Amino acid sequence: MAESKSAYPILDESDQNGEEFIHRTCGMTILGKRVTHPIWYKGMTAAGGGEVQIEIVPFCPKCEPAPNPHGDPIYI
Repeated sequence: MAESKSAYPILDESDQNGEEFIHRTCGMTILGKRVTHPIWYKGMTAAGGGEVQIEIVPFCPKCEPAPNPHGDPIYI
């Protein structure tokens, strides 16, 4: 299996057309969904200062479900 060039394999399966990415499999425009990751302190269960890291995750609306907007915690 070929190694992914990007952090998001769906982009490797797409062609860029200007500012858009078009999924080669189905022809749909790739969308992006905002995913928020809470920042938690290591050694404490579900404890943090309220900070979050926001990531835009690309997905094909025809071939896959939208990403969960509540991302996994990031431990610091």
